[in-house]
Parts: sequence; C-alpha cells; structure tokens
Amino acid sequence: MDLPTNVIIANTLATGTVYLMDDGIFINGKSHYAIIINKTITPSSPILLVVVTSQIAKRKQYIANANLSSDTLVYTSPSECGFLSIPSVVDCNTVLERSIDEIIKKIENNDITATFEVPNYLLEKIRYGVLKSR
Repeated sequence: MDLPTNVIIANTLATGTVYLMDDGIFINGKSHYAIIINKTITPSSPILLVVVTSQIAKRKQYIANANLSSDTLVYTSPSECGFLSIPSVVDCNTVLERSIDEIIKKIENNDITATFEVPNYLLEKIRYGVLKSR
C-alpha cells in the first residue's frame, strides 16, 4: 500500500533528509541523491538541496579549474552514508532551490523514490562548504 503524499512529506521534509530524485537537470538523466540543508523549514521557505555525485575526479578538476575553495567539496563514503555504494562527494557550489509544492509534485510523479538521512556531522561539513562557496 502506498502512503499518501502528505504523510510522506510530514515524515521526510526535514534537515538532513536525503532524497533519491530525478530533478530533470542532471546531465546523464539519472536520479541523484539530494540532501536538504535548511536549518529550518517553513511552508513558505524554499527547500535548499545539494547533490551527491560519485564523479569525484571531475568535481575535483572543476574546483581546481574554477579556483574554488577545496572546502566546497565534501567527501563521504558508504561507511558514513549507508545509502551510498561507492565513495562520493557533495559539491557545495551548487545549491538547488525547490518549493515544498515542487517536492510534493516530485513525490506524486515518482521522481523521488527513496529517502535517507545523513549524519549531523556530515551535514555541518556540507553547510560549511556552502558558506565557503562563492
């Protein structure tokens, strides 16, 4: 039995939640893990998300070429985040902004297919990386 969207939202729309989502902007058309980084969430506030990628070498090269702080690339692994199967990074230079209505629509359209959580210490590293980005 599928849960109603409002139940899913009430139980997953929180700081540190990770959605496996197809956002339509990802180059390879695959779903990616996106982490909610808001400190607080209100009905009118945008949902701020950063994306996890396994393309570590490409992200490192991008950071170097763009002369960005290495603090804006946060490394993680399956031992930290059980939903990952290989080491990955969060590029804190790109923050997606989505409304709650957009998140609801993605759930209803099955563009969000799973939810997880990141540890608080990793969330703090990501927030620091976002603050260090341009």
